[in-house]
Amino acid sequence: MCRDTFCSMAPKKIIKDNAYFDKKYYTRNNFFEVLTKGGYVKSNNKAHVGVTVKWKIPFMLSYLEKKKGALLDIGCGMCYFLRAVPKGFGCYGVDVSKYAITESKKQNKKFSLKVADITKKIPFSKKFDVITAFDTMEHIEKLDDCFANVKKALAKDGLFFMEVPIKTKFHLFISLFGLGLLHNDPTHIHKEDIEWWIKKAKKYFEIVDAKKVLFENVAVPGLAISGLLVLKAKK
Repeated sequence: MCRDTFCSMAPKKIIKDNAYFDKKYYTRNNFFEVLTKGGYVKSNNKAHVGVTVKWKIPFMLSYLEKKKGALLDIGCGMCYFLRAVPKGFGCYGVDVSKYAITESKKQNKKFSLKVADITKKIPFSKKFDVITAFDTMEHIEKLDDCFANVKKALAKDGLFFMEVPIKTKFHLFISLFGLGLLHNDPTHIHKEDIEWWIKKAKKYFEIVDAKKVLFENVAVPGLAISGLLVLKAKK
């Protein structure tokens, strides 16, 4: 088996240092850098927000009876998701990246944003009707502490929306060609299948919905790289 960048199956050293999520992480020059180092390609905000509007917002709203309330985005980064959230929601965000929060505060005065490690606590005293974590939970080492804090922060009948890259046969196959960020991103601590995530979440939440998708919210039998979970706190 070849050992170059695109087809090496040698395990990568996992990076757990929060300082890694600096300016470089959010301003990669191209997708090749994202594949090998993780992060986001530097581009205009409209492109990133547009992807969110296309599927994350409709996906979230389809499960909500009321289209308003307090919403917390965990791992909010540059706030691409929060910028697309409809009016009626009070928006809050947390991230371990000091760079992302500092830059986001400059551009988004209406959001309440804080640098925080949510395995220790969620730095807001209020309850949230919606909590989201898109491509975030796989980076968090102490998941039980995180899930326990999310459960405490959810309002009665609140929902927790979670997206994570998942281990599948298809994901393993495309990783042979350097594709699929599950194995390439050195900050991914958890590289598990959707059943593992469901079992983990069940300690704290009721499963409202769980499905495997190829990209965005598109389900193709046998072809999946992400898991979408909709969770409700256990009473």
